[in-house]
Amino acid sequence: MNMKRFGNGILRRRQDNEAATSAITKPFFIALEASMTTQNDVIELFLKEGGRLSPIKALNLFGVFRLASRVYDLRRKGMAIESEIVRSGKKHWVEYWVKAQGES
Repeated sequence: MNMKRFGNGILRRRQDNEAATSAITKPFFIALEASMTTQNDVIELFLKEGGRLSPIKALNLFGVFRLASRVYDLRRKGMAIESEIVRSGKKHWVEYWVKAQGES
């Protein structure tokens, strides 16, 4: 992947390869500024852009080890975050997302 890792674990897309990013992550990485450094800010923006986030994805993308705590913080701030337990064989995990306006 054509990404650059910053010291705080935040990833940012390089400007030279826009085609490498998906439709959801492209606007996210374009909007991500170096000054936006808190884990809550990065996760909030990612979810608002329509992304779904699991604990392993949060760890790999942003270096966030305790995603549930960050989701708790954002919910206390008033963000309507949906969650679902995903099962695959004997494994299970939670995915978080924000419903788009007009979704039921």
